[in-house]
Amino acid sequence: MKPFHLALLLAILLAACALPARQTPLQTASSPPPAHTPLPTAPQALPAPTQAPSPTPPPPTPISAPTEAPTALPTFTPTAAHSELRLAHLPGLGLYYNPLAWQESVDDIGRMGLQSVAVPGCKLREQGPTEAPAITASMDIGQVHYDLAEFEAQGVHYTWYLARAGFKNPISYTIPVIVLEAPIENASACAGAAQPVLATLHPVEN
Repeated sequence: MKPFHLALLLAILLAACALPARQTPLQTASSPPPAHTPLPTAPQALPAPTQAPSPTPPPPTPISAPTEAPTALPTFTPTAAHSELRLAHLPGLGLYYNPLAWQESVDDIGRMGLQSVAVPGCKLREQGPTEAPAITASMDIGQVHYDLAEFEAQGVHYTWYLARAGFKNPISYTIPVIVLEAPIENASACAGAAQPVLATLHPVEN
C-alpha cells in the first residue's frame, strides 16, 4: 500500500474514535410518574359504645293495711218494740235488740247472750275479763268504735268485738268484749245481723 493511502486510512480511524458515543434515549415520550400506592395503615380501635344509664325506678308505693269501711248506722234510739239485754259480766252495760230477730240465751257458765232467729248457729254473747286474740281490724258500728279479732276453730268463725270508744263506759279501766260466733258458712250473714245490735252498746239505767 502506498504511503498516501496508509496515512488516509489512519486519519479516518482516528476521526472515528474521536466522535462521542451515540446515546439511546431511555424514554421516547414523556411518561407520567408512577402512581403512589399508600401503605395500609393499622385499623384504629373504635371507642366502645356507651350505654345510656337506665332511669332510676320510682320508689315503691307503700301499701297500706286494708281497713274495713265503717258501717253507716244512725244513732240508735230504742223504741217500745226493742228489748234490752243487760250484760252480767259487763256490769252497767247493755244492748238493745229486736225480739223478732233475736232471742235471749244464757250459756253454761252464766254469760248472757242472744241467738239469731234467722241465721242458724249465729250467737252473740258477752265475754268476761280475759286476754283477747290478736287484733285483725277496726271499725265503727254506729257511734261505737270496735277493734276486731277474728279466728276460726272447728268449723266455727269467731269475731271478738272490743269496744274502745263512742259510748259511756261505767268502768273506765275495762274494755267491754262481745263475741260473735257462727258456722263458717254463715259468718257473713251473722255479722250483718249483729251490727244493728252492736251499735246500741250503752250504760244501763238503774
